[in-house]
Amino acid sequence: MKLAVIGGAGLLGSTAAFCAGGMDVLEEIRLLDIRENMTMSHVMDMDQALSSCSRTKVTKGDYKRLEDCELILITASVPETGTGTRDSYLQANRDIVTEICSKLRGLNQNHVIINAVNPVDVINVVIQDCTGLGRRQIIGFSANDTLRLKWAVAKVLNIGADRVDAICLGEHGEKTVPLFSRIFIDQKHVRLDARQKEAVLLETRSWFSRYQALQSGRTSGWTSGVQLARIIAAIASDSGQVLPCSVILDGEYGYRAVSVGVPARLGARGITEIMELALSGEEQGQLDGAVKKIHSLLQSIRN
Repeated sequence: MKLAVIGGAGLLGSTAAFCAGGMDVLEEIRLLDIRENMTMSHVMDMDQALSSCSRTKVTKGDYKRLEDCELILITASVPETGTGTRDSYLQANRDIVTEICSKLRGLNQNHVIINAVNPVDVINVVIQDCTGLGRRQIIGFSANDTLRLKWAVAKVLNIGADRVDAICLGEHGEKTVPLFSRIFIDQKHVRLDARQKEAVLLETRSWFSRYQALQSGRTSGWTSGVQLARIIAAIASDSGQVLPCSVILDGEYGYRAVSVGVPARLGARGITEIMELALSGEEQGQLDGAVKKIHSLLQSIRN
């Protein structure tokens, strides 16, 4: 399988490409970016680096050479500005993604798009509106919410994160929904007490604002790169692995025409199955609130 990375000269695009390339599941990675010199520097460096551990080739791409790319990762976006919310990037990133999609419309309709542009849930619908792709061909990147929940639970319980299984649904943003009813340690169901839940929520809900307050001008490239590589590998290997993604729903969980974070089974053609989990009343209410917010953001760019 061949992967194109649009925004491949940026931190997120290049890191994801390198992490995916090291997994040796792709035939070729093509990097595209408006900064051609930076793109070529990544191509020259990455292709050499991967030659010692992978058969994946890295080349410089352009929109005329995407016809045979079965998988397209979009990371191109406005630079991080230290904002406390991902929503503030909506207008500018919508314009960037709309322009990209106008160049993709001439391609065959068999490719899968992974969207890593914030706010992911809203941009997913923008991509579908612009390209006409089926909803199962558009995968929004929201896996970091689940990763951070596992990390926070491990930190609060003072155990290794590899022992924790948990998942977040909802918005990739302030309205994420951690499923405290589905936390497992060493495959055994556990219930956190009120103090532990509060500590976990403090860690997860303040993470983005604390990170942005550093004003480093960089996104969470390492975390996102590793998680994006897992999604890429699941698709490239047609593994059927279930991973958290932002998915455009059509009746699942009772919602339609909105993209929201849920567990999805991934294969070579994109999303093969959307897993519907039983939720507590509190969790269902939180998910309703997330969907309401995402609908509101969609309306704000359609009016």
